[in-house]
Amino acid sequence: MNDYMIALFALLIFVFGARALMSDANKKLTSSQKAELIDIFGKSNLFNYAVLILLLGLFFMNMKYEYTSKEVNLTLYIVAIIIFVITSSIGAYRKLKEAEFPMGYIRAYLISTALRTVGLVIFFALIVNINP
Repeated sequence: MNDYMIALFALLIFVFGARALMSDANKKLTSSQKAELIDIFGKSNLFNYAVLILLLGLFFMNMKYEYTSKEVNLTLYIVAIIIFVITSSIGAYRKLKEAEFPMGYIRAYLISTALRTVGLVIFFALIVNINP
């Protein structure tokens, strides 16, 4: 197994773990709560994906053109991702709390978000270390 496959495998483990956690949490919601999730997160999901794509683009562009060192690039990326995840998680927490979702679901959502974030950080740390 080459180094890129190891990085991808590490990311997939965290993503699938997060997905399994959310799948279990979603099963405990009523049909109306599931429908309400679309209303709560519909617009913000598009914005969140756009921010992630922008961050990823900047990360890879910096790796290709070497505006900064690998270490600085990785550090900036990790800090940006963590700030993004914290701010979006606070917003999601407030929305879910305001909509009176069960605390168990909110907790699962936050843990799932943390798992995906850890997976991304590990993935990019491994990618940076692969490329000399």
